[in-house]
This record gives sequence, C-alpha cells and structure tokens, in this order.
Amino acid sequence: DSTGAWGTANDADIDQKVEYKSTVTVGLGAVNYVMHDTMEAGLTFNNDVVVKLADGTVVNPTNYTVVYNAVSDATADDCTFEVKFNDAFIATLGKGDTFTVYYSATLNENANIVVDGNDNTVYLTAGENNEWQTEERKTTTYTWKLDVFKYTDGDLKTPLAGATFQL
Repeated sequence: DSTGAWGTANDADIDQKVEYKSTVTVGLGAVNYVMHDTMEAGLTFNNDVVVKLADGTVVNPTNYTVVYNAVSDATADDCTFEVKFNDAFIATLGKGDTFTVYYSATLNENANIVVDGNDNTVYLTAGENNEWQTEERKTTTYTWKLDVFKYTDGDLKTPLAGATFQL
C-alpha cells in the first residue's frame, strides 16, 4: 500500500505497477513445489520473478523455472504463470525454513473499476503427484473513476462543449 506495508488489498491507477510477494514455508520431505498464480484480465504480469531466502539472499534462477501463460503447459492449470522449484534446491532447506517469491503486474485498461477490484490469486502444490495444495490467497487491486465536468454558467446547468482536462 502507500505506506509500504503488504496486505490483501491495495489501489492503483491504470498503467501503475502493483507488487506482490508470496512466502513459502518448507515442509519435511516435500517435493515438486509449484507456485500457481492467476491474475484477472485487469492485471498484466510483468515477467519479473525474483526468489529470496529469509535472510534476503537472492536465489539463483537455475533453482526454479517460471512457466509463463501456464495454460500452454499440458501439465498446468489455467494460471497466469507458475514457478516450479527444483527438488535439489528445496532439499537444501530445512523444515520450517522460508523463501519468498517477488513479482509484479501492471493494472491495465481492462481493469474492473471500483466495486469488484482486480484479483490476483496464488497457491502452492507439492508432493509426488502434486496431491498437496495450500489454501488459495488473494490480493485485490482497486482502481477508481473520477468524473470531471466544466460548466459555462454558475448554476451548473450548461456543460462546456468539447472540454478536455489533464489532471
């Protein structure tokens, strides 16, 4: 948000960048970690995934694969993108260790204005056959419409024809 705090809701203007983070806690013996992220049409994924360990160390991108437009992957669901973590990387972490996935989207011209907002949903799967799934987490980005009118008279009855504004 405007204070720099992370939360489940925020607001942005069209063409403004919205930042996300998802923190993963490692379980004992888990394999096949895949983070699934789905963005509504009002959000355009910026293809900028960065993974960091709890101490802030950036994880080498060779330790994970980002699958963009994951629906094109025959093994994927309808998510916008997935981050598939190498089992060798996960094995270097202990039970309870965490790492965080950072990424962003840009609010675009297809954004829902005011009421519904624009959802970004994320969840993690793991296990030999991806049989384990976390609860979905959702962040909603709101944007607002501002109507501006200019009138030719003081009683606000006659709009100024052809007026344009720059705010």
